[in-house]
Amino acid sequence: MFFLGLSVESLFWICNVRRIWGHLECSSLACLSNPCFGSATCVEFGDTYNCHCPSGYVGITCELSVCANNPCMFGATCVEYPGSGFLCLCPLGKHGIFCEHDIEIGQASYSSSMSGLSSFSAYVIPANIHHCFELKFRFVPNSFDQIALLAFIGQDYQHDAITDHLAVSFIKGYVVLTWNLGSGPRRIFTPNTISAKSKRGGYTVRVGKNGQQCWLMVDNMGNVTSKSPGRLTQLNTKPMLYLGGHFSKNFSILPHDLPLHSGFSGCIFDVELSAGNVGINLYKTRAAEGRGVGQCGTSQCHNHTCSHGGACMNHGATFSCLCADGWFGPLCASRYNLCDSTRHNCSFGATCVPLTHSYECDCPPGRTGKFCEKDESLSDISFSGRRSYISLPSSELHLHEACIDLEIRPTKDKGLLMYFGHPQKNSMMTLSLQGGVLELRVLMLGNLKRNGEIVIVRSGRVLAMNEWSRVKAGRFGRKLFLWVNGITNTGVLLPGESLLPSDSPLYLGGAKDLSDLPAGSVSGLPVPMEGCIRRLQINWTPLPLNKSTIQDGRNVKDCDGTACGGDVCLHGGSCWLDIDLEAHCACPEQYTGTNCETEVSCEEVECLNHGRCISEGNDHPPHCSCPAGWSGSFCEDEIPRGAARFNANSYLVIDKLSPKKALQKKRGIFVYDVHHIYVNFSSASPDGMIFWSSSKRKIQ
Repeated sequence: MFFLGLSVESLFWICNVRRIWGHLECSSLACLSNPCFGSATCVEFGDTYNCHCPSGYVGITCELSVCANNPCMFGATCVEYPGSGFLCLCPLGKHGIFCEHDIEIGQASYSSSMSGLSSFSAYVIPANIHHCFELKFRFVPNSFDQIALLAFIGQDYQHDAITDHLAVSFIKGYVVLTWNLGSGPRRIFTPNTISAKSKRGGYTVRVGKNGQQCWLMVDNMGNVTSKSPGRLTQLNTKPMLYLGGHFSKNFSILPHDLPLHSGFSGCIFDVELSAGNVGINLYKTRAAEGRGVGQCGTSQCHNHTCSHGGACMNHGATFSCLCADGWFGPLCASRYNLCDSTRHNCSFGATCVPLTHSYECDCPPGRTGKFCEKDESLSDISFSGRRSYISLPSSELHLHEACIDLEIRPTKDKGLLMYFGHPQKNSMMTLSLQGGVLELRVLMLGNLKRNGEIVIVRSGRVLAMNEWSRVKAGRFGRKLFLWVNGITNTGVLLPGESLLPSDSPLYLGGAKDLSDLPAGSVSGLPVPMEGCIRRLQINWTPLPLNKSTIQDGRNVKDCDGTACGGDVCLHGGSCWLDIDLEAHCACPEQYTGTNCETEVSCEEVECLNHGRCISEGNDHPPHCSCPAGWSGSFCEDEIPRGAARFNANSYLVIDKLSPKKALQKKRGIFVYDVHHIYVNFSSASPDGMIFWSSSKRKIQ
């Protein structure tokens, strides 16, 4: 410490000092400003510094949680967690620190909310409960000091003061029933708290509804009943029963005071639902979805779960390790954070992802190799299936006439191929492989009769692995279609249903975070695709898969490892490699340019199949007008004969009606007296000309 005089003020300056040639100098002050985030340790290194990150954090200043690049598997949700840095909230049926293992749930165990997210399981209600039903279940709380949600039936959107719902809560020993039939809420509860003494068989709860009247009975406390306000009698909800919690963060979309609740901590089992003459043991059926559900009485922790004296913290279907000083990693197995910026070997721009005993490098598009050390040009995209995906600019797949056209070569029979959705609304379109069968799934808005049900169209055949297949999927008016190698399957939308427009990217091969996918986006648990995609078209416009269009992505490479690919040469051009392995295109005579992207004028190259080269002024270059049955820039593509399809800038002229039906012939022209015209058509657009006629002999 030394005294520093400055003008009329005096300051004390504190620093680490060192002796140099008989005098004192301050050593580096790089760590003085505390540049490292959180509990990271700053270590001076010459005139600069390094940050030694705690477990679960990465980055030069430890500013990023590993959850920013979700390491959890099968669509699990990653949340920041004190001590270990992260926690994976596993989807139903999975367990482990990264949700890597399978588990069969007999009696479900739920955990309290973590970062606003509760554990829960959800069952589809297969019976009509609008007027009358009874729900019975048993539960064992881990603690009486909780305000938690036991069961909920309602909507999957924001509730208000008159939204129909029914909820069972556990509030510090009391069991509470709240319901609303559209005329305002009503609440009843047990007269006393349940006994705090240990009860192995659990506490039995019965709740029911008959018209406006609801009742609640817990063990032998007696029946508590009440009547709903108003005159409405039906409970109109989505047919889904949530147990132990809810999918929404902080229960923010739930009504009344339910957002003040947390997820239930304890076990719920022996769930039975009766409606009319139908009785269903829900605990014997498979839940539709769930999160963070473990097996009652089973802990993820044992004596050797965490290494080197680390403390294991059980949390439903997963766990975390609180490491002793000097130990790091998910299992406290390393002397340092393997993803410290000074420790890992991932190249610049790559992301270090921790594993149980090592790490992996997630590579950005255009980089490959174990440490993302190699540069690679992309043409046809190969997806590794290891958190892989690419994102493209937002697309207009919400239109009444929309189509995604691509070629795929899968190496595994399960994976997400495409996802398009609205980030705030339950509106999405996905294309995925399930057991080799392609599924088109669409969640539409606009018709209450659908009640949130997803429309599913499946391919008629199983796709061959390691072979290219062409796929078209989309919408034409109220029809959904899935075309695979010449075979079409369709589904029908209800009147008024629509897919919301979205500014979000279009994802191929996976998604940035699979836990963000809406429920029901795929059959089963989501995993990235493994295989190749090429020749993508969105609404009949080619979209090359290269650095000019790819916005983001990870862990992808070129499918064949060469500069030639299906998207390199356009319009039927063939790709060839020179001695330096650079790609070149041999173009057909109608096209020119590096990638055969420029169309030659039809004044230079003749239109094919009796097409006519016409010019419409200086603003429009000459182009080929094709006869019926042919299309393409030079009328080179034959159209199968059948119902005519129009694309908003096309027309069909019928100028040769039967002479026998003509009334008379004047100056060589047959004159017809047409009383009516019958036409059968379908259209995806609400506006457009269907037909018109003219008395002129020649139509310009």
